[in-house]
Amino acid sequence: MGYLAYGPLAFGLLTGAIKEDTTFHEQDWRSGTMGMGSYPRLFAPRKRRENLQKVERLRAIAQRLGTELAPLALRWVIQQQGVTAAIAGSRNPGHVRTNAAAGDLQLDADTLQEIWSFNLGTPITAPAMSYSVNGKQYIAIVAGGEANLRGAQLYQPGAMIAVFGL
Repeated sequence: MGYLAYGPLAFGLLTGAIKEDTTFHEQDWRSGTMGMGSYPRLFAPRKRRENLQKVERLRAIAQRLGTELAPLALRWVIQQQGVTAAIAGSRNPGHVRTNAAAGDLQLDADTLQEIWSFNLGTPITAPAMSYSVNGKQYIAIVAGGEANLRGAQLYQPGAMIAVFGL
């Protein structure tokens, strides 16, 4: 059985592209207007400040290793025991190339432990519900443990999903 990491870049936070003053369009769940469960944990103003401090600590490790934030974060997720894949969203070919650099990294035990010490990336397992869509069985994973289906992702039965984030 595979273990698929969903949101391994914390929806942009672990790329370094999001700053304390970054604003999101009202239709973007990261703006807080849609009631998504990950907003308070990741993007609410106080939490964003705390999370960006962790990002700066990760940036120092990335610089030490001669890489960027996104490949470091992805490599850390991929090296977690049991993880077989990670969904790394990309908006352009540059993001794809940057994310692909994670495949060339290898983190030693000390670096893995150093990143664990930041208290980030703890897998948050999401509740799964079985649904039938057009006669095909799916499992709905509701990110952030939400009780409603807003933001639910559908996966084939047998997939194990975790949301990695700050």
